[in-house]
Amino acid sequence: MFHLRQLDSLVKLAFVCGRSQLAASKKTIAAFLVLSLLCVGRVSADEPSAEIRIVVTGFESSKGHLLISLHDSKKTFPGDAAHALQLARVPINPKETVVSLKPVPPGNYAISIFQDENDNEKLDRNLIGIPKEPFGASNNAKAVFGPPKWKDAVFQVSPKGTTQRIRLRRL
Repeated sequence: MFHLRQLDSLVKLAFVCGRSQLAASKKTIAAFLVLSLLCVGRVSADEPSAEIRIVVTGFESSKGHLLISLHDSKKTFPGDAAHALQLARVPINPKETVVSLKPVPPGNYAISIFQDENDNEKLDRNLIGIPKEPFGASNNAKAVFGPPKWKDAVFQVSPKGTTQRIRLRRL
């Protein structure tokens, strides 16, 4: 598999070589890059992937955007967006917003969403930590004395994909 360190080494080799060898080195680098890209494409094409379709309802308004994070670990769910598997920021259709996340390998996942009404890209909370903006989770997992739990929000994605219907709530 192609690694950036290998490219860096080849580029350094090209600069170390004399001008007569530089043209040959450029051809070697170009051939290597083409073959590497073909191999990367083949590896990703052979891996099974699916689509997660998310249908979100319960909007009180069309203000802001819907922020979505897909998690493959209870360590990051629901609030660690920096380590989420995928992130999405989409405009809101107040009747129903539909989003597709792909490609997603088959496995177990949980989704965390909220309506970022003021577009500051964070879930605003009151003084005691209760969300001020509408939020939701996969399986419509409820927030009881804290954020939704992984065990309540986790769902399985098969190679055929899946659909999650999530209703936003405001506390």
